[in-house]
Amino acid sequence: MAEMDGHAIDGRRSPVRITLRPLASPLPLGFFAFSIGSFLFSTVELGWIPAAEAKQLAIVMIVFVGPLELIAAVLAFWARDPGGATALGLFGMTWETVGVIEYTATAPRSVMLGTFMLSVSALVLAFAASAFAAKPALTAVGLLAAARFAITGVYEIHGGARWEHTSGWIGLPLSAAAFYLAFALMLEDANHRTVLPLMRRGSARAAIEGDLGGQVRAIEREAGVRGQL
Repeated sequence: MAEMDGHAIDGRRSPVRITLRPLASPLPLGFFAFSIGSFLFSTVELGWIPAAEAKQLAIVMIVFVGPLELIAAVLAFWARDPGGATALGLFGMTWETVGVIEYTATAPRSVMLGTFMLSVSALVLAFAASAFAAKPALTAVGLLAAARFAITGVYEIHGGARWEHTSGWIGLPLSAAAFYLAFALMLEDANHRTVLPLMRRGSARAAIEGDLGGQVRAIEREAGVRGQL
């Protein structure tokens, strides 16, 4: 719980108490789900699973991958991690959208889906750039995802097995990177220290290694506490 001086009320200073509720990190759940989704999508793009089973993949995206990422995103916002929450929110709704379009599709490709994927790629690229200074591991996942989404978008618009297969091959290291990130974060949360390298820097490193005072010093200027977003 953090305390700070409040504003004067009837000539008196009124203390303000802000309660912080400890949460288990939701990021491992979200990135494990993302890893599974990326891998399964690659298996279809590379022809390891018959294209006739694409609708089954769409169901997995809709009922498993997307919801878990969205749950993790909401909890990450509560845990005051806007970077992880934004990433999982974008990824979760992207997989949900892809799943619905693929499940209802009557054609093998969709120009609208391709345009959507290119748009999401640009958003993820911007997010990855913003995370680079503090969280290089998260940036790596974002860069691979941006490349994969962009190439998938090109395939959906123009076609060509080369584009589809390239997207599938990029999806494999993307899945591995997301799995590593999720596993490292889970170990870190369970042990309250970094176990596997995450290359945290700056404020992200201080969040793990710093004391509580440093964690809450600027809380009065955070969203949900300050008067406006």
